[in-house]
Amino acid sequence: MTIICFFYICFSFQDWLKRHCISYQDTMTKPALLELVRMNKPAPSYEIDNLIRRHGHEILRLPPYHPQLNAIELIWSQLKAIVRSRNLSFRY
Repeated sequence: MTIICFFYICFSFQDWLKRHCISYQDTMTKPALLELVRMNKPAPSYEIDNLIRRHGHEILRLPPYHPQLNAIELIWSQLKAIVRSRNLSFRY
């Protein structure tokens, strides 16, 4: 099963590379093929981003789970502190 899965993944990488007219060697390993795919794949394009840009707005991506930049992280930490202070049933 593992061998079949390995060959299927390699063939799917090779198929993607062929469809995008990217040359590769038949002897390349799976990690080498994956790196070639990563280097040549297009950047993701989201429909909502295109809609926002068409209306003249700029998109600013924030790092996920960054406590100083995402307000939800600040609120979540406060909520956890309240629950922790009122916890009477579980002690370390």
